[in-house]
Amino acid sequence: MKEVFSGETVSGVVKLSWSGETLDTTLLPDGVREFSDGKKYHYLNVQNRGIPTPAELRQWKLDWEEFFGKPADSYFYEKKCTLYKKFSGPGFDGELYRQNNAPGKFQQTMLLLPHKGKAPYPTVIMPFYVPTRIIGFDPETGAEFSMEGRSPDTWNRGAKLAQAGFAVLTCTSYYRTYIQNDMPEDFTRWAAAATELLKDNPHWSGSGKLLYDNQLLVDLACEDERLDSERIGVMGHSLGGKIAFYMACLEPRLKAAVASDWGIGWHQTNWEDIWYWGEKVKAMEEKNMEHAQLLALSKTPLMVIAGHYDNEGTNAFFDRAALIRGDRENMLLDDHKSGHRIPPESMEKAILFLRKHLNVKDI
Repeated sequence: MKEVFSGETVSGVVKLSWSGETLDTTLLPDGVREFSDGKKYHYLNVQNRGIPTPAELRQWKLDWEEFFGKPADSYFYEKKCTLYKKFSGPGFDGELYRQNNAPGKFQQTMLLLPHKGKAPYPTVIMPFYVPTRIIGFDPETGAEFSMEGRSPDTWNRGAKLAQAGFAVLTCTSYYRTYIQNDMPEDFTRWAAAATELLKDNPHWSGSGKLLYDNQLLVDLACEDERLDSERIGVMGHSLGGKIAFYMACLEPRLKAAVASDWGIGWHQTNWEDIWYWGEKVKAMEEKNMEHAQLLALSKTPLMVIAGHYDNEGTNAFFDRAALIRGDRENMLLDDHKSGHRIPPESMEKAILFLRKHLNVKDI
C-alpha cells in the first residue's frame, strides 16, 4: 500500500502519512480532496476516472460564472479616470487617479513608473487594501508607513517591482470605496461594505467585485501608451493573492501571475467571509467546486508563494489542473515555510518569474 503525502496524486487504496489511516480513493469523486489532521488541512489530487469530458469542463465554467455573478442592471456609470497628484519615490515616479468604479463612486488608483528602462513598460497589477501599503509611505502626504513588528521588506512590494523596472498599478479595495464612513480599518468595515454591495447587487459576490475593480486597472494598462499592453502581469499577497489568482484564471489579457499565501483550499483561509463568498462557499463545496477547476480552464503561468496559509498541498491543485491544461511546468510553488510575510528571497523569485513570462530583458 502506498503511503501518500500532502499534494500527491492518488488513486486506489492508500495510507495517509499524517494520520496513518487507510483511504480508499475509489469511493471519492475525482478532484482535489482535503483532510484535516486537527492542525492543518492536507490536499490530495484524487484521480480515478481521468480527464473530465468537454461537457464537464463547460459545466465548470458555467458554475464559476454563476457564483461570481454580476452587478445589477443599475450598475452603470461613466468610465472615467482623473489624474490629481504626482509624486516620487525611491526608483520610481508615481501618479494618483480618481477612477470611477461604481455609480457615484470611485477608487483611488496609483501608477508607479520605473526610473529603469523605457516606455512602454512591462506592467504588474498589484491588488491589495490601499496603495500606501505596497510602497511604504503615504503618496498623499509623504508620511512613512509603518506596521508594528514588521520590517518595510514585508510590505513595500510595489516599490520593489518598480525598482526592478516594472510599472505598477494598484487601487483601493472596495471596503473603502463602496461606503464612506469613519469606521476603523478592520474587518467590521469590510463586512459593512460587502453587506451594502450585496444589498444593491444581490446577484453578485464580494469576490466578483474585487475582480471587477482590478480588471479596471488592466483597462488602464491597455489604454496608457507608456505601458505595454502585451506585457501585463499580476502579483498579490494574502487578500491580494486571492484576487491575483482569480485574475490569472479569468483575465485573458494577463501573461503571468504571482499569488502569495492566499489559501487555495476552501478551509485554509476566510473564504466564507461575506466580502469574498459568504454562505456561497458551502454550496460551492456541495457542487465539488475547487480552485483547480479555474486553473485548469486557464493557460496563464502561475507562481504560488506559500508560507503559512498555503503549503505543499498546493501541488495537488497544480497536478489536477495539469490534467487538462497540460503545462505543469508553468505552475510553480515556492514554499518558504516562514510565515505569512514574503521573505526577500521569495520576492526575488517572483521578480524573476515575472521577468521571464513578461519577456523582460536586462535593463
